[in-house]
Amino acid sequence: RRPMPTLDVDSALASSAWLPLESNPEIFNAFGKRIGLPDDWGFVDVLGLDDELLDMVPEPCAALILLFPCEPEIMARRRAAASAHDPVTTDDIYFLAQHAAAGNACGTFAAIHAISNSQHAFELRRGTPLDQLLSMGHGMSADERGRVLLTMSDLRERSDAAAEDAAAQTACPRRDGPDLEHHFVAFVCSSKGRLVELDGTKAHPIDHGEVSLRTFKRRAAAVVRELFLPRDGGGTGASIEFALCALCRLARRAEGEQGA
Repeated sequence: RRPMPTLDVDSALASSAWLPLESNPEIFNAFGKRIGLPDDWGFVDVLGLDDELLDMVPEPCAALILLFPCEPEIMARRRAAASAHDPVTTDDIYFLAQHAAAGNACGTFAAIHAISNSQHAFELRRGTPLDQLLSMGHGMSADERGRVLLTMSDLRERSDAAAEDAAAQTACPRRDGPDLEHHFVAFVCSSKGRLVELDGTKAHPIDHGEVSLRTFKRRAAAVVRELFLPRDGGGTGASIEFALCALCRLARRAEGEQGA
């Protein structure tokens, strides 16, 4: 393993928190394009988990980002799932820890996890901030990668710029505000054909079984339904708020014009 490069980690850890990203595919696209996501890929809304709504999600779909409320029932189900599944340790998964100094940056971490683990489906733009982060973090532990991220001012600036993008539909929370009541996680189709859940606040990713790009969105939707949605009579009521977006290859305008 390569030694960790000399970095001003203590200074980075002491810096102010990153701005939270809104659960909005336009905001995730604003961030993704700033850090290296290719033009023909992007995030789109997932309007529901029924088959007819999933059919509206473009294919191939390589990742999902879920926003969910941090309610006790959901957290208990997640703990049970984590204990029932083997931790992911293979080198085909890029995972980084979310240190407390990042603040409410779980949306940034979910986007990085989604994009960086989908490179078997597209080529990341070289020399971009995410490409640099991946190169620097090669061979490091998740903890070290998370610390490296905190030192990358250019990536932080792009995340903050996306958080305050004109496409935002709500006011951006304060940088030093309290912990938010919702959390982001990413689900990806790994290069080895596994459905993997990534949450930087957890010790390791979770493997939810075999999958392919063709079956990914429905298999991931089934996991979301099982672990995160309220059960019948579960008492969670109207306080439950969810949002889901998908990382997909987008239809090219030229192709649409040619078929018109």
